[in-house]
Amino acid sequence: MRILADENIPGVEAYFGDIATAISYAPGRAINTAQVAACDLLLVRSVTPVNASLLQQHRPQFIGSATIGIDHIDVECLAKQQIPFAHAPGCNADAVGDYVLAALLYVHADAPQRLADKTVSVIGAGNVGGRLVKRLRALGITVRVCDPPRAEQTPEAEAFVTLADAMQADVVCVHTPLTGEGAHPTRQLISDSMLSLLPQNAVLLNAGRGAVVSAGALERFLPQRPDVQVVLDVWEPEPDIPRILLPQVRLATGHIAGYSLEGKWRGTQMLRAALNRVYPEYDRPLPDMATFLPPAPRIVVLDDDPWQALYDSVEAVYDIAQDDRRFRLAMRAEEPARAFDQYRKTYVQRREIQQCRVLVQESPARPLLRAAGFQIPS
Repeated sequence: MRILADENIPGVEAYFGDIATAISYAPGRAINTAQVAACDLLLVRSVTPVNASLLQQHRPQFIGSATIGIDHIDVECLAKQQIPFAHAPGCNADAVGDYVLAALLYVHADAPQRLADKTVSVIGAGNVGGRLVKRLRALGITVRVCDPPRAEQTPEAEAFVTLADAMQADVVCVHTPLTGEGAHPTRQLISDSMLSLLPQNAVLLNAGRGAVVSAGALERFLPQRPDVQVVLDVWEPEPDIPRILLPQVRLATGHIAGYSLEGKWRGTQMLRAALNRVYPEYDRPLPDMATFLPPAPRIVVLDDDPWQALYDSVEAVYDIAQDDRRFRLAMRAEEPARAFDQYRKTYVQRREIQQCRVLVQESPARPLLRAAGFQIPS
C-alpha cells in the first residue's frame, strides 16, 4: 500500500509500516492532485482541504485526518465516491485542556488562587470542551456550558446556558467546531454584539477554530476594551493571520493548543485502528504508543500553597509564555504565512499533564494537583 502523509504526522512508520510498500511525506498545504494520484492511503491534518478537486485523478482506498475537526474535509464528496474516511476525535482533547489551564493560570499569575473565584463559560462541550468542563469543575471552579445542539438532545437542558449568558462570565473559552450551515452555525459566532457582553476584566480564549471568533470584530473591540484579556491559538484566517491583533492579545500562539506529543501519536494510532475496521485483512494488535515516546517528566513540588503549587507544576510541564514569545518572534518574518507553518512544523515535544508525575509531600496541594490531572504517587 502506497502511503502519502502530511509531514507533521508522527508515527506513520510505527503504525502503518507493516502494510506500506512506500511512505512519502509532503507539507500539508502543498499536497496536490498528482501526489494523491500516486497513493493508496492518504493521511492529512487540518491544513489540507480534501475535496473533489484534490481527488479528481484518483480515488484512494482510505483517507484519514489525524485531527479532531473535519471542516477541511468534504465528507459528502468522499461518501459519494465511496472512499472510506476516518478522523481522530478526542485525540488531543487533554492537550487542549492543558493549554487552557496553562493560559488561565498565566493570566492570573500574580495570584493564581483568584482563578478559583472565577466563573468560566465553555462554549462547545464536545470531546475537548466536555473534558475541559470536567477538569475545571474538579478544580472547584464554577463552569457554565453553552452548547445548543447538545441542549436540544438532553433532558437536562437546564444544565446549559445561552450564548448571551455564556459571554457574561469572567472567562469565556471557545471550543466549537467550525460550521457554516445547519440550525446552529458557528462561523462568526462571536461577533460585535457578543463581544460587547463581556464584563470588565474578562478573559476570552479561543482554542477551537479561528473563524468562530470574528477577527474584524476583535479588531474593532479591543482598542475600546483594553481591560479584556484575549488568548488566541487559532486565527481568522490562517496562516496569513491579522498581525494587527498581536500587540492587543495577551497570549498568542499558532494553532498548537493540541500539539502534545501524546496527542499527535494518539491521532495516528486512531487512524490505524480505523483502517483495521475497514480492512480486516490489515488488522493487527496495535503497539502502545508509550513504547515510542521518551519518559514523561517528574516534577518536585515544595510549595504548600495549593494554587501556587499548581501554577508551578503546570509551568514545569508546559511554559505557555515561551510559546507566545516564539510565535511573536516568528510573526516578524517577511513572509509570516510561511513562518506560521514553520512554527508548527518545528514545535517542541510538549508532554501532557496526565502523563506527568508530581512528587509532593503530604500537603494541601495534593488534591488540587490530582484534580488537574497530574499523577500523584501515594
